[in-house]
Amino acid sequence: MVTMATLAVAAPAHADEIPTIIVGELGPDRELPLGSNFYLKVPTKGEVDAVVGAFVRAANLPFGARGGVTCADVAKQLGELRPAANDTDTMKIEKQPAGRFVTNEVWTGASHEYQAYMLGASEKQEDGKGFELLVPETPFFRPGAHYCLVLYKKERKAVDPAALTSALSTLSEQWACPGKDKPAELSKCQEDALGAFSRAVDHRYNRIDGEAIEEVKGAIGKLVSIAANVGGIKSKVRGLLNGWGVEVPSTLYAEPLVPSNTAFGGMMLAVDIKKDGKVIEPANPLASMTFALLQKNNELRLETSGGERPAGTRAYEYYRPVDSGAEAKRVRYVQFKRDFKSIEVAEDLTGKTHLPPIKLDLGTLTLPGSSLSLLDLLELGRGRVAISSGKYAPIAKLHESLLGRALEARSLERGKLPEFPVGSDDFRNLGALTAHIDELRHVMEIGLKASEASTSVGTDHFVYAQLGRWLKTLLQSCEKIQDAEWKTHTITEGNEVKRVSSCREKAGDGAAPWPGFLNDEHGEHDPLNVLNSNLRTLINNAELWNANVKIVQSAKQKPGFESKATWVSARVALTKDTWIGHYVTPVIGGAVLMNAKDPFLVQYAGVQIFFWPNPADEPMWTNGAREDFLRFFSIEAGLGLATESFGPAGRYHGIAGGSLPPLFLGLGLQPLPYTSVSMGMAVLSAKQTTLPQESPAAFASLYLSASLQGNIPDLIAAALGKARQSTTTGFVAK
Repeated sequence: MVTMATLAVAAPAHADEIPTIIVGELGPDRELPLGSNFYLKVPTKGEVDAVVGAFVRAANLPFGARGGVTCADVAKQLGELRPAANDTDTMKIEKQPAGRFVTNEVWTGASHEYQAYMLGASEKQEDGKGFELLVPETPFFRPGAHYCLVLYKKERKAVDPAALTSALSTLSEQWACPGKDKPAELSKCQEDALGAFSRAVDHRYNRIDGEAIEEVKGAIGKLVSIAANVGGIKSKVRGLLNGWGVEVPSTLYAEPLVPSNTAFGGMMLAVDIKKDGKVIEPANPLASMTFALLQKNNELRLETSGGERPAGTRAYEYYRPVDSGAEAKRVRYVQFKRDFKSIEVAEDLTGKTHLPPIKLDLGTLTLPGSSLSLLDLLELGRGRVAISSGKYAPIAKLHESLLGRALEARSLERGKLPEFPVGSDDFRNLGALTAHIDELRHVMEIGLKASEASTSVGTDHFVYAQLGRWLKTLLQSCEKIQDAEWKTHTITEGNEVKRVSSCREKAGDGAAPWPGFLNDEHGEHDPLNVLNSNLRTLINNAELWNANVKIVQSAKQKPGFESKATWVSARVALTKDTWIGHYVTPVIGGAVLMNAKDPFLVQYAGVQIFFWPNPADEPMWTNGAREDFLRFFSIEAGLGLATESFGPAGRYHGIAGGSLPPLFLGLGLQPLPYTSVSMGMAVLSAKQTTLPQESPAAFASLYLSASLQGNIPDLIAAALGKARQSTTTGFVAK
């Protein structure tokens, strides 16, 4: 958007604060107080990055006369904006510093050269609906001169949608890749489709604004890279998950968990059975951990007795109920009911003892200092992980369910790029899954370490020690797993990169179905961490993909200058104050009458009338030679300070024998600040002799003079900050 306002400067005005003038489509909402500080507020719509403004002096005729070019003429003569050096996407006017300049420096029009003034950087309003520019008090604005205010709005414009939509439509059709059912074939097909899309965009946009299309091409390049990366990572994830599918049979725990053809068939022993101080039947570590958690939740009561056991711990028993007033029964066995909905405990395997049921939800029975529950661990034991609240899925089938829905880019709309469903429940569940796996990995590591040390019953450490011992019955020895990607990793020794084993010794005890934990220094290469690392990379790539899709879908051109112009025509009338203060300058000096028989000096006072403003608060040449040369010349009129008997022998008198003072009319030159030299004609009277009876006769003489300027009224006005304000008389919008 370009707004050009025709302005001129008029009478001074006082202001207690800096005013703000709103410049809309039809120009300023009120007069512009040029010659004093004020703000221009430019309302904007759409995506406007900045507003650039400048004043061009369209006409500066002698004595502020009307006429000269209009702003429409100026705009046509200025031509196009020049691009900045080495940057075809940025206009030179954007780089122009605040202050005076010549229009040829930023516009291509060479036939006309105007003086201009660049406004400082615009500031975006807090509400984002406009920009403000400060117009400073500057000698650039002259009474009687005409100005054009030019405002450029840097507004983003959409790239031609037809070309992009056509390329996108082709891509959306090719993305489906019919007949490409194998993952490798699908990934390669989609990479090829993106490559073709990139080439099509490059061809179609080769004449579009450089930076705009580069942004689009850059985003497309990232999409191609992400597509290849996602395809490779998906293959890794499928390999990891399929490995678990082989190692973790779905019948690890039957439904129900243990056979129940007898009252308590398949129950697990939770405490050691000993005879004569020796353990004759060791406790199941899963059952021991469960009892410890029940005791911490006040469902069982723990009692210890004297006598040292081989492990260095005291003997202990659990009882139920825990109320002191009820008859407590010893419990040693535990069984998980169908789908892990409840727990049943018993004193022995006969089924004769009836105990109060345990109504706890296994999902609320959490490990000390962790959000993981006993239910999470039991599900892990049969190869399942939580994918949402209360919902578990087999790890081996994640790529067929959750991953397939959350990490497949797709598009159902013609002309739209395929996107990942980052806002879907499946995608959010995927993020929760990675956090869940991290926590599983953390407690498994604690448990494996705790299992190798002695513990005291009833402590948190005891719970984790039992967890670790149970895990060892699940985790398969790392070395027994064949061809797993996570079994080895690379290290750098000096300049040599080596591939070494990631396995930890004795991580598993043999035939268990789960892969063992690993033995690298930072614990980064175990199977769960490798899985999670790849899942997180997929999540990040999906989000990055969608961000670049948005760049392509809403491709924008480099901020450019809209050619539409709004013209506001204004005229500033000269007033008495501006005329006297700027065009009329009082002087006092001495003139030498060159035609006298004996040239002599006559003191005189007068005024110099300038063709262009000569303000007293701006000494000559302070505005530059080009600007101030206009006030180099003036017309001078003055009166001598003596009327009778002056000059040699007192023979010279004023006009009419001294009735009026001598009159001086001439042309003034101002070579120095506040200093003038003049040449012209002096009109007075003179006698040829000194005889009293001789009457003075008219006499004219060429004079040369030097004088000092003394514009006291304008100096006072300048000191008081009197502004020169414009007056708008009408507008024409085109």
